[in-house]
Amino acid sequence: MAQVRAVPLGGRLGILVRGDEKLGADAYIGIVVDRSGSMHRDKLERAKAFCTLLAESARGVPGIVGHINAFDDTTFFEMGNFERTSVASLTSGGGNNDSGALSRAAELAIHSRKRHRLLIMISDGSPTECTFESLKNLVARLTRQHETVCVQVAVEPLTEIAFPHHVDLSQYSLDEAVARFGKMIMRLTAPWRS
Repeated sequence: MAQVRAVPLGGRLGILVRGDEKLGADAYIGIVVDRSGSMHRDKLERAKAFCTLLAESARGVPGIVGHINAFDDTTFFEMGNFERTSVASLTSGGGNNDSGALSRAAELAIHSRKRHRLLIMISDGSPTECTFESLKNLVARLTRQHETVCVQVAVEPLTEIAFPHHVDLSQYSLDEAVARFGKMIMRLTAPWRS
């Protein structure tokens, strides 16, 4: 969390906005954080810091609602929303079912009745209770059938790619990762602003 406080904020973080142009007046953002045993020490700290930055960026932006959740192999944890989150309390343990967590997050997004939907999975890309193929197929189906933008924020280099859109936090400083993520989101959500 010290890294989050050290980022020069200058008002808003600017991850989900560009100038006066808002991400969208009718958007749902779902963030799911892997808290499995493989997400120990630095990996979980990077995930929590990035999740906190995302929540702070979305806080108070008109028309944007969403949830923050965490998951392992058996439980989908409610961690709050952009106004109030308990993500800092996460600890690692257990396995992980990325497909199950993304599916549950998609249900929340679809039931939100928001026109635009963005799902962000923060993980190490090592599912234990589902296959990469099932996760990859789910991402493709959500994108195609439900017009949901799905992205991954990886906390270590990915050995296999299930999300076609991703940023690896381990390759860049937090500032650079935030900038790359922001550019990717602006590109993926450009149709929302036309």
